[in-house]
Amino acid sequence: MASTSEALGAVGAQHEITIDGELIKFNLITQRVKSELERWMYQRAMKGITDSKALLDQAPGAFGDALASITNSLAAGKYAWGGPMMVESLGTIAGICKIMSLLSLSMDTHKQVPTDKLEGWFLGDHSAEISHLFTVIFSESMPKKKVEIQETSEDQENKPNRDR
Repeated sequence: MASTSEALGAVGAQHEITIDGELIKFNLITQRVKSELERWMYQRAMKGITDSKALLDQAPGAFGDALASITNSLAAGKYAWGGPMMVESLGTIAGICKIMSLLSLSMDTHKQVPTDKLEGWFLGDHSAEISHLFTVIFSESMPKKKVEIQETSEDQENKPNRDR
């Protein structure tokens, strides 16, 4: 029987990769990482609104409406793990590099690898390695999602094509 820690993803395989001579270990996705990523996404959305305050202030009520929209999206779970904003974010370089940063530990510095450093590697010569590792870590961290996706694909193939 799996322990609570294992069920939450705290115990699991680490993946190693060497980029530009730096050995980095990556853990599986845990509840802590999910929560940190949700918080990052919300803060990023709020920063976008506050950075645009001067532009939004040109239209009466636009700044307040934008803040309300972000708050309503948060309340509706759009920034939650698996929510539409999370799914969209994990399809971007910034989102992939942020979650990989949260999962990382540089064996050189014994610290988390900064997101901007991962983005540099991703935009440089290491996008295929980082993308592949992200896919492996996500699949191992969310085995039920993997099965659901496979079942959905098989179900689609077995359905009769009504367009014929």
